[in-house]
Amino acid sequence: SSRLYVDGKYLLTHYHQHSVQHVYAAGYDKEKHELILKAVNVADTPYTVHYILENAETEGEGHAITLSSANLTDENSFDTPDLIQPTESTFHVDEGVVDYTLAPHSLTILRIKARPTLTATACGAIGDGKTICTQAIQHGIDSLAAMGGGRLRLTSGTYLTGLIKMESNVELWLDKDATLLGSTDPRDYEKTLSTSKRGDEDVHLGLIVAEGARNISLRGKGTIDGQGLALALAIDSLHHIGERPDPYYNYRRMRPSSRPKLFFLNNSDGILIEGLTLRNSAGWGLSIDRSKNIEISHVTVYNRAYWNNDGIDLNDCTNAEVHHCNIDAADDGICLKSDDHELGCEDIWIHDNRITSSASAVKMGTASYGGFRRVRIQNIFVYDTFRSAVALETVDGGLMEDIEVDGIEAVNTGNPIFVCLGGRHLRPMPDNTAAGHDKENVNRHNVARNITIRNVKAQVPFGRPDEAYDLRGP
Repeated sequence: SSRLYVDGKYLLTHYHQHSVQHVYAAGYDKEKHELILKAVNVADTPYTVHYILENAETEGEGHAITLSSANLTDENSFDTPDLIQPTESTFHVDEGVVDYTLAPHSLTILRIKARPTLTATACGAIGDGKTICTQAIQHGIDSLAAMGGGRLRLTSGTYLTGLIKMESNVELWLDKDATLLGSTDPRDYEKTLSTSKRGDEDVHLGLIVAEGARNISLRGKGTIDGQGLALALAIDSLHHIGERPDPYYNYRRMRPSSRPKLFFLNNSDGILIEGLTLRNSAGWGLSIDRSKNIEISHVTVYNRAYWNNDGIDLNDCTNAEVHHCNIDAADDGICLKSDDHELGCEDIWIHDNRITSSASAVKMGTASYGGFRRVRIQNIFVYDTFRSAVALETVDGGLMEDIEVDGIEAVNTGNPIFVCLGGRHLRPMPDNTAAGHDKENVNRHNVARNITIRNVKAQVPFGRPDEAYDLRGP
């Protein structure tokens, strides 16, 4: 057998039986995520090559082009005048195993769909729950990005980390018994540049962040735990002793605002979040801003560690689907927001989710500068929720248009449907242009039209539906 390396990374093993067959690498196509191999058979009989791809995520089918010549006697003696017409074929890749039969006296070029895979432990991470793994995990993500993309896999263990930045074409995968554990030291969450227009809190902080990324995914069967209560209390303490003052500290409610979210993904295109259990953020759970082509599927969100613990927030996003999720949040469950007059949330489909909340289960607003257009909310089960099963609000001059609410079942919920047009910020904003605010909303008016609500069934209790929550509401 022999091993093949591409860009310095061990990708596959080739098994061969005798020396008249030659297999060598031609390289790796970063654009198409294809491993390119040349296989030469100089014998008079067919020969099957056997590959095992060990550090690559493969996708089901490969493509082959075969050139033949009777004069081919070694890998360097291909006589072009005697070539027959090239033939094309496909072959199957089964769990990283490739078997391909080479014709006699032929050169075959094999293209195998393969994205490199690294394990966090191979990058130096130690899954003992005590050793900080931020640099090792970030090194794995950066290495894969340099190869055009791939998967960083967290195997069984608990990986303690601060802020991790996702890069384009990289997937973070957590095995079933893997936990990504957020550090409780505020110093482990550095600020990142952001094009977000929100200026009333430090939106740049998160355990997992992305800025301007393309085609990123966070998937698997494992858990991401932000240890939010301990982290928030540490931020609060450091503020009061003057070591790390919070410029947005909320003195009315006596709590810090600069708290890392679990995810803060901004200005990105192509986001997939699937299968994970997400717990205990210090602030909002999944916060996605100014992004498009988003799918959040089959995730469990348990976000009750601190105040303002929303489940999922989409801010000025386009073409997003949130489905088959189970959400338990101390603030809004799924919330659409808009902080930019020129943007808004558009083409959003929220369906087949189960939600409990100490605020509203599904909400548009309160931030609603650009508004909400073409939003479908379907087949939602709501229980033990304090405010509304569905809240539709535009109070900052935004347009709420083409909204469909269909198939809502609410049990032990304070209010079935809430619709509001208000004038919260229909006045000049403070001079805060550095944070992206402006005064365009001075003469704006809220508009709501073409809203359909049907098939709503609700049971409203006499008492507080969220009685059991540790920290109620915002």
